[in-house]
Amino acid sequence: MKILIAEDREDDRYLLETLVEHAGYQAVLSKDGRQALERLETEKIDMIISDILMMEMDGYSLCVRVKQDDRFRFIPFIFVTATYLTGADKAFALGLGADNFLRKPIIQEELFQAINELKQAVEADLYRPKTGLSENDFESVRTQRTMMESMQRRTLELEDLYTVQKKTEKDLRKSENRYRTISSQASDFFYQAELLDGRQMEIMWISGAFGEITGYDEKDLIHYNDMLRWIIDKDRPLFETHMARCRGSDTSNVQYRIRTDGGEIKWLEDTYRTIRAEDEHEGVNIIGAVKDITPQKQYEEELQMFATVVESTAESIIITDADGQIKYVNPAFERISGYSTTDVLGKTPRVLQSGSHGDTHYRDLWDRLKKGRAWKGNFINRRKDGKKYEVSGSISPIKERDGTIKNLVAVQRDVTHEQHIESQLRQKQKLESIGILAGGIAHDFNNILTAIIGYTELNLVNPGSPTLEEDLANILNAGKRARDLVNKILSFSRKTEFDLQPVHMSVILKEAFALLRASIPITIDIRLSICSDTRIMADPAQIHQIMMNLGTNAAHAIPDDRGEIEISVEDVMVDDDLQSRVSGLKKGPHLLLSVRDTGCGIPRETLPYVFDPFFTTKSVDEGTGLGLSTVYGIVKSHSGAIQVKSEVGKGSVFCVFLPVNSL
Repeated sequence: MKILIAEDREDDRYLLETLVEHAGYQAVLSKDGRQALERLETEKIDMIISDILMMEMDGYSLCVRVKQDDRFRFIPFIFVTATYLTGADKAFALGLGADNFLRKPIIQEELFQAINELKQAVEADLYRPKTGLSENDFESVRTQRTMMESMQRRTLELEDLYTVQKKTEKDLRKSENRYRTISSQASDFFYQAELLDGRQMEIMWISGAFGEITGYDEKDLIHYNDMLRWIIDKDRPLFETHMARCRGSDTSNVQYRIRTDGGEIKWLEDTYRTIRAEDEHEGVNIIGAVKDITPQKQYEEELQMFATVVESTAESIIITDADGQIKYVNPAFERISGYSTTDVLGKTPRVLQSGSHGDTHYRDLWDRLKKGRAWKGNFINRRKDGKKYEVSGSISPIKERDGTIKNLVAVQRDVTHEQHIESQLRQKQKLESIGILAGGIAHDFNNILTAIIGYTELNLVNPGSPTLEEDLANILNAGKRARDLVNKILSFSRKTEFDLQPVHMSVILKEAFALLRASIPITIDIRLSICSDTRIMADPAQIHQIMMNLGTNAAHAIPDDRGEIEISVEDVMVDDDLQSRVSGLKKGPHLLLSVRDTGCGIPRETLPYVFDPFFTTKSVDEGTGLGLSTVYGIVKSHSGAIQVKSEVGKGSVFCVFLPVNSL
């Protein structure tokens, strides 16, 4: 709220300004009625406080002008004056349209009460301006009053001079005591200093929280520049410049750091006003207030630090309102997406959509966010130049104290290159797996070739043999087995794009099981248990690879090639309890693929790293450490989750959860 103050005396104007701003309002100053009218023409004023006797235009004339102008008549008007002589003066002022009439010296409580009552009336739409006198009527009445007042004034001045003087002294003492009480309980400290010759200033008095803020005794501060020994070296030139400005400036504000008596560094804000006496020989004083702004500065430094982190981070950061309208993007977003800040402000992240995700993907995302929960996952977006790129990250809701969502913050990392590398690693791992399988497959191939060659040689040696037809059938069956075996190898090793389609897990597992059985030592007992025929949306070749990698890994974990591997698949329903125990798992129906072995187990300190690329406990010639990381990548690309449980000396079990989508 803006309060216009019309007062010709500088000290009184400064006092009113201080009280108004202390109450939390904004003061607009004018030194007479004419200047006040100019302020009304250029600024929106909510209340007027005016003296009566002023040079250019007195308060009475100002009140009449305001209350007769339809633009301003609804502005509450308060007189604060030292010219109040009789009750008739107050009645006259109120008759002009004023809303209240206060006498100097100003009583703070009375002023605040008058302001608050009028403010509440305006806010409740109960304020009704008084009509007041027209300018012609006002001039006529004022002429009569002037004659009467001139007769009364001298008499009253003589009769009441002593009484007024005593009352003024009493009020001044009361006001001074009140001020000292307030200042002693304040969190700031206040001072008055007299400017001496040169750059010296003598402290006349100091009150408030000086000791609490600085840790020093008030007696240690005799001259203002005594504080120089407390101010840190870097800020001393600024403080000395601030002191030098005291003689040439009415007001000043400076911030500097001090070292307290306890060694703590604190930020102080010093605001002062220069008071010049009418007689230039009486000297110049300054009155100031010093505030501890250390918490504010610390907060500003933290904000600056966070801003620097956000601006310099390699991750893309997008901040939107609760409805998804973009309010901020950092430089990394501009670099990754190709869109500038001006391109996307006020828009939604839909500008990035590439068409690679269905409506269900975005609906699930928004359902989660509206419930106040964070979302994690991947997006395939489209750059401004039309190229697609993949990001991985999270979107988190920022809430108000009452729990309502105010903003959404998306932190995303460009994983396009990583996904490309991961695809290459998976293909490389497939080829490595083929080499591992070659030994076992060669045994099956030799058996098939033995049958083909043997039956052929028998019939060449004994042409026209009565068993020719049966031998040819055996040769044909052996050839078909060889063809099927080759097709399975090609299906596993062929590099294919990610292609989701409805598949029966049972069919893929049976094919992979046949390859596993042929590739691992016969001394290892391997069993397959299929308890579900549910279809899922998956890439058959990649599901095949999951089975082969986990099976091969289990075989390598069994010492001396003597042990058991059990592979099973079953339906499970993921609830809150299971979701809390398996990271990245979503609620709903899933297929659970389990691969259990009786191998050596995984040490507890190693367990967190088993899915890291190139992490392996094998020797250099035994593998690259890409098998489990490849499995992890495939499972995540199918929106699934993987969990491993292991105990040294007893074996391990890998559990793969794949969501059952509506087909």
